[in-house]
This record gives sequence, structure tokens and C-alpha cells, in this order.
Amino acid sequence: MSIHSFVTPVNEGGLEGNIEILRYLHTTTNSEISARLDILLIKTSFQVAVSGLLMACDKVEKSSAKITATCYMRLDGLECPAVRDEIILMAKYVTELAPKLSAAGFFQLNQYFMSTIFSSLMTYLIILIQFNLSLR
Repeated sequence: MSIHSFVTPVNEGGLEGNIEILRYLHTTTNSEISARLDILLIKTSFQVAVSGLLMACDKVEKSSAKITATCYMRLDGLECPAVRDEIILMAKYVTELAPKLSAAGFFQLNQYFMSTIFSSLMTYLIILIQFNLSLR
């Protein structure tokens, strides 16, 4: 087996590819282990970075809802009508212009998207396992 057999596109392999690399590390030499660990580190770093990015996008969306809720909670203690009007106006702006981060307008980047990707990958994995079992 060569090192090129484990090099896959970023969206393929995933955790299964990482586990396969770790299994193969037991039977290789030190130079091959070093190369495989580099690949494993790159793939894992990319997966962590994408997960972190999706979580940050989701946090941005949720923070706008928190700002709106805070504005309306603070209205009770205010006596000055000008300040009350400004806070109500700010809450309306934050609600209407709430940030929604998307990938070129195709889909929104948030926790829901991460769970959608995970469930799709699991579905395809099950289908591939079934095809593999039917070929035997």
C-alpha cells in the first residue's frame, strides 16, 4: 500500500479515512508514519476549522436575537421617552437586519447545516456499506 492510497479529496474520507490511516500506521516504517501523520493532521485540522467556522456563524445569528431581547428587557426601567424610542428603533433594526451568513446565497451556515451534512454523510455511508455487502 502506498501513501497515495490514503490521499482523498477533503470532502471524502472524513473520520473513517482518519481511522484507516491510524490502523495502517502500525505496519509502516518511520518515514511513512511521518507522512501519514502529516496527512492526518491536515485532514483533522481542516475538519476542526470548518466545524469552528460553522459554530461561529451560528453564534452570530443567535447574538442578534440576544441583542433584541436585551433591548426590550431594558425598556421597563427607562423613563426618558427619547431613549425608549431609540432603543425600540434599535431593536427593530437588529430584528430586520439580523445577520444570516450563507455560502454564496445557496444555504445558510449554522448548526443546522452541520447536522444536515452529518446526516447526509451517514446516509451515504450506509448505502455504500449495503452496496459493498451485496457485491460479496
